[in-house]
Amino acid sequence: AIRDHFAARGDAESWSLLTPFTEEPAKLLGIIVVLLLAATRPRSALDGLVTGSFVGLGFEVVENVARSINNAITSYPPGQRDNLGSLAVDLLHEVVRGSWSGHIVITGIAGFGVGYAMTARERSAVRRWAVAVSLVALAVAGHLLWNSHRFGAFYVLGQVALFVFFLWLIRVGRRREAEIYLPYLRYVMPSVIDAGNRRSRTRRRATAELAAAISTGDAQRAHRCVQQLAGDGSGQIQPRRVKPT
Repeated sequence: AIRDHFAARGDAESWSLLTPFTEEPAKLLGIIVVLLLAATRPRSALDGLVTGSFVGLGFEVVENVARSINNAITSYPPGQRDNLGSLAVDLLHEVVRGSWSGHIVITGIAGFGVGYAMTARERSAVRRWAVAVSLVALAVAGHLLWNSHRFGAFYVLGQVALFVFFLWLIRVGRRREAEIYLPYLRYVMPSVIDAGNRRSRTRRRATAELAAAISTGDAQRAHRCVQQLAGDGSGQIQPRRVKPT
């Protein structure tokens, strides 16, 4: 009804500029529900980003499939064009366009903010919620830009900037996960962690990978990372001897 109202005024595109203020709160609620109902509590802001990206992916799939089917039915009546071909082209276009921008990215950014507010307990509540509100506001602004299509080069540059910022948040999240788990690893294998603290890009990456593997319970991946960290030529790890008590 609201869209029809704008269409009657000859400004149907203005309706698309209102959708971020309804869709983003709905997706935000989905992120919060998933994080609260998870079997294990979120451990870092990266958990929020991953959850947000998957919520955005689900929203993207439903929205794009519905839009593509509607376009195939209404824009190309039977006998004028291959409706199935039109549907396939529309879906391919939306998948390519939405794989690096759109709901996946902007909802992931909002999810990072929610995850940060829930997990960064060493920070003050004011800072945590300031970061969360800022990132959610950025997601709404990104959605407005996504729906506008009126700003030419600014539109493209804005989408690229959001994607780069999304990748940067992933990097920050991985670093925070390493900060969370490395202190515990020191009690298990201090020599390995000390080796990982050397200013070597490869070792720093392996250390972050090890923390991520432990957080997800991926034993094989963790073993490979430990082998890489402990391998100073031999690539072998000597098991620690534990004296019986």
